[in-house]
Order: sequence, then structure tokens, then C-alpha cells
Amino acid sequence: MSIYALEVEEFSDTTIIEISSKTGNPSDDKKSKVKEAHKKVTDFMKDQKTNIDKKGKSAKSSFDSLPILGTYTDESTNELVVILNNEYIKKPFNQYPPMLDDLIGKNVPVKIMTGKFFEQACNSQLEECRPLVGGIVESGNGLMGTITLPFADENGKIGFIISGHVARSSSDSDVFQPEEWAPAEQVGNVITDPDGPRFSDSAFVETLPEIELAMKIYKSPNQFYNVMDAKTSSEIDIGDYIYFTGKNSGESLGGLLAKDLWIENSEDYGTLVNQQIAYYVAEKGDSGGPIFEKIDDYNVNFLGIHVAKACFSDFSPDMEHKPDLNEEECADEDNDEDNDEGKWLAIYSPWEGIRADLGLVDFDEICQPPTSGNWVVTQDCIMISDATIDGNVSVESPSLLTVPEGVTLDIDFENQNLTVKSGAGVLIKQGGTIT
Repeated sequence: MSIYALEVEEFSDTTIIEISSKTGNPSDDKKSKVKEAHKKVTDFMKDQKTNIDKKGKSAKSSFDSLPILGTYTDESTNELVVILNNEYIKKPFNQYPPMLDDLIGKNVPVKIMTGKFFEQACNSQLEECRPLVGGIVESGNGLMGTITLPFADENGKIGFIISGHVARSSSDSDVFQPEEWAPAEQVGNVITDPDGPRFSDSAFVETLPEIELAMKIYKSPNQFYNVMDAKTSSEIDIGDYIYFTGKNSGESLGGLLAKDLWIENSEDYGTLVNQQIAYYVAEKGDSGGPIFEKIDDYNVNFLGIHVAKACFSDFSPDMEHKPDLNEEECADEDNDEDNDEGKWLAIYSPWEGIRADLGLVDFDEICQPPTSGNWVVTQDCIMISDATIDGNVSVESPSLLTVPEGVTLDIDFENQNLTVKSGAGVLIKQGGTIT
């Protein structure tokens, strides 16, 4: 008979209970114990109905005692992994391993983790998406565009960027997601859309308090790019690859062709200064779509907002007739079967112009809380979405952490601390909460 020693590491982000063999080969015995323990945990989950309702209340009090979110077998280590629901951990960490022992028995190789599911239902750029992200449809007064990116302004308002000409064409400031004439929810109101001349074709929508935001761009059904930074036009070179996504066109790859384009757009706000010319595919309704560069398959840098597509043609004093620059002629002008886009070009407003026109904060002033562990705030930042921190929170001098209306910062105060250093501060605006 084999004899095992039980070793428990400190419960921080994870608690690992390791089994080491004193005699014999325990591999077969371990597999059997893990399999049996997995069934016990899944039976417990079924019996206790651990689904959480929309109000955040558990169906059974036993779930409150041992809040198991999920379980699986790690075949690489032959361990049972048990995930506790991070939002429902109320007891000191060291109380959970003995409770799990009571459920599955001792001497089982098990790893305890904490976790939280983030529901990001977004099957299409044209459907309802929550939280709101860049690259999805928005509408108002019968007009549709594309959300550029969630952000915050210098007055502490949180919301998202959209096309200025789409916002200006509306007779009111209500903004919906997805389409207002279909079953849709009002998500905000346009609060900033200055007169021209200006640097960007953009407007800012303040979201309603109950609407969640995420600093992400739509990638594919229920998949998103993380936006890591924002770059100005001076940080992008002619010929660099750039990406665009719009609600109708989806994602396309292009390249930067020229900078410092001044265009007259008198129907909306006169001259637009320092616009960028690029190659990428865009269609009607894509106005407002985000322009970005890829860091890798999951992370991007934000570059700007899609304004319009344009068709340019050569001009000569010897021409007898002006070119017919309609959509069909522009697409076919080269008569080149390998160039379906013809003379089409795309115009976008760069990040620095958007920020100047709308009075937005710098990108690094948007809080980026960690997904786990301690959070150390080292400069002024404003939260744009709810966050749950499973470690300590420390605000260093001279930083100011702002929690605006509709945003919740959840800290496990029974086990962790919020420390505000001398010279630092936490501003909780009306409607914002720290729990």
C-alpha cells in the first residue's frame, strides 16, 4: 500500500495541493482518485444547481459555502482542477481546501483556482453586443454607423467614439445598439460633436450608467482584440500595414498611402485637417470603424477612425469630358480583373485629431486593471468598465484613481486591502461604487 504526504501551498491566486509518493508508483492510483473526485464535484454541482441568476444570487446556500464555478481534469499533470467563483469567495482562503477534502476525500491531487466568466455575447458585428466594443453597429434616427472604441473624456465621462457625420445627421442625440428600428436598447447620448474646421470626423457618446464597456475591438463571433495602446500619425510610416473593421465590410488589411490630407466637407463641418489616405475595403455604414495595427493575433494598437472612401482619377487639360466618378466607374476604371477595388481609396482621421476634437484623456489614462493578483496604480487613470480584483489595490502618489458613474470596483475587503498612499487619491463619482 502506498503512503502519501499532503503538501499545501499558500492560497494566493491559486492554491495547489500536491501529492508526493513515499513508496511505490502512485500513477494508476492517482488517475483513479482524480476520476472519482471529478465525479463527486460534478455531482455536487448538479445537485446544488450552482447556476447564478441575473441578480447575482446563488440558488443554494451550500453554493455560498463552497462556490464551485467549474472543474476539469488536467491530463498533463493528472490533477483535478477545481475553480471557485471569485465573486462568491467570502471566507478566508485557508478554509476552502478542508471543505473540498470533505467533498472529494483526502490524498487527491487537486489544484484550486479562482475564476470568473465574462459573458461577451457578440455573434455578429450587426447584432447586440454586450459589453460594447469597437467595430460593432450603432444607430440613431434611422442612420447606422460603426462604434470606433470605448473611451473617457477629460470631464470624467465614459462612453464611446462614433462617426461625426453620422451623429450630426441625426435630429436627436440618442444612440442605440444594434439597430434602433429593430429590438434595440438605447445605450447613450451624443455629448461632444464640435463645429469645424476640425481634425477628425468623430463624436463622443456618453453611455447610460447600466451599459458596460470593454477596451476591445470585434474580431470574430465572441472573439475580440485587446487594445493595448493608441498611436499618433507620426508613429506610423507610409507603407505600413494597417487594419480596419466596419459593421458591413468586416475586417480588411490595407496600407498607409499618404498623410496630411486636407479635405473640404462643407456639408458637415467645413475643412478636415491632417487626414490619412490608405488602402482598405469599406462600405456604406462602416463610418466610424476603428483603424488599428496588430501587435499579434490578440492585441492591437488603435490608430484612428474611418471617415469615407474616395475615388480619384487622373486629370489632363486635354480632357474633353470630366470623368464620371460614380461607384461603378470608380470600381471598373482600371479595367483590371485583378484589381476589383479600382481607384477606391479610404480616408481616416488619426488618433491625435480625435483626442483634440473630443477632449479625450490619453490612452494610458484609461485604467487597465489586472485579471488577477495585486493592482498598483502608478498614474492618474479612469475606469471605463467594472473590475473585480482578487489581490490588494494600492494607489501610489501622486496618482488619482477615478471610479465614474455606472462603474464598480469590487475588492475582497475581507482578505485584501485598498491602500491610498499620502498624496494619492480615489475619486468615486456619484453612481460609481467600490464594494
